[in-house]
Amino acid sequence: MIIYLVTFTVTAVFVQAAGSPRIRSGVLRVLVLSVPALIMSTVAGIRNYGVGGPDALVYGNDAFAGAVSANSFGSLVEYANRLSIRGEVGYLGLNYAVSRISSDAHVFYFWLALVNATIVLIAIMLMRDYAPPGLMWLTYLCTAYVDSFNLLRQGPALALALLGIVLVLRARAWTGLVVGLLGFLFHTSAIAFIPMWLVATYLARPTTKRGRRAILIIVVVVVGMFASSAILQAVGGSFAGGAYSDYLGGSARRGAAVGTEVLYRLIPILGGLYALKAMARRSEPTELLAERSDRDLPGHRIVESVLSATTRQKALLIVVVLLIIELIMLPIREISYPLYRIPAYFGYIRIVAYAMIASSLRTHKLPGYLAVVTFVAAYFYLVVYLRSQGEYSSSVLNGWLQL
Repeated sequence: MIIYLVTFTVTAVFVQAAGSPRIRSGVLRVLVLSVPALIMSTVAGIRNYGVGGPDALVYGNDAFAGAVSANSFGSLVEYANRLSIRGEVGYLGLNYAVSRISSDAHVFYFWLALVNATIVLIAIMLMRDYAPPGLMWLTYLCTAYVDSFNLLRQGPALALALLGIVLVLRARAWTGLVVGLLGFLFHTSAIAFIPMWLVATYLARPTTKRGRRAILIIVVVVVGMFASSAILQAVGGSFAGGAYSDYLGGSARRGAAVGTEVLYRLIPILGGLYALKAMARRSEPTELLAERSDRDLPGHRIVESVLSATTRQKALLIVVVLLIIELIMLPIREISYPLYRIPAYFGYIRIVAYAMIASSLRTHKLPGYLAVVTFVAAYFYLVVYLRSQGEYSSSVLNGWLQL
């Protein structure tokens, strides 16, 4: 537990520093961000393979061993087909590239974690005018980092989906679509990004009735869930020749702890709805988000970053709606627990959403930030550490980190 506490705290400080307006050099910002990325990738790389879940032992190590012994990428693809890894050439390509420099699977997991961290940090830096980057990074570490130990192929796909939606929030919708679809190279579940992107772009379009659009989307999702539940239960394991029987056949724990999961998701959503209501009551046309003073730097003038209240409200509405959609989709676990990988894409937006919600509280930002820290820390301890095989161990360091 101590390894998490120390590294989470230290790296969050570095990320917050990297987002400071005093860092005007892109090169310096990258250097500062490389510290948390390398620290957390090392922690992920030297872990024992069972930490966070079984997938490293189920197929991860075998896939990398196949890459080490493969004399070409084509032969690795053939080998991966026998492991039911089909078409995910991004994941296989990373295996193959790392296997050319090392035969140690720990090295591969370091590079995999570095890919995830890099994508997430890019998304966070793009949103640093909306909320404190250190708080967004801490949310990632507490709610998604250890999960990535187990979601080997899906981890980069989830990170790319997050970056894709962030690009939509930054008015780069088509670039966001391309980035999100790159997730297909790592996991076929990235198809979930398409409805995410459609929702985000639909709500981002200029309109005076954005709230009605949000309600319409939620109603459509609710109706769609009722219909899809019946369809999925009907097709069951016969879908795609039985390839997805583990996902549709109910072989895993059915609906386990759904009530608890709902509670964890409902609290931030309620906070987000409160923030949206408070923003709607405010009449100011613009809101000063940050006054960036560089008086300590000779020759530089004060720089101000201003986002309109409408822009901020629109971004917050989009992320809250995506969180609501994840909540609506949670009952899909009643069909089969592994299907949580689909709503996980919508839930991944929490990495930026929680901090955005707190930052939108005009007169109670500090209590809001402290509430987010407390909430994600409690989530990490109660859900990740105690229930999801998150306890850390590393035989690489001869037991020094058995804490």
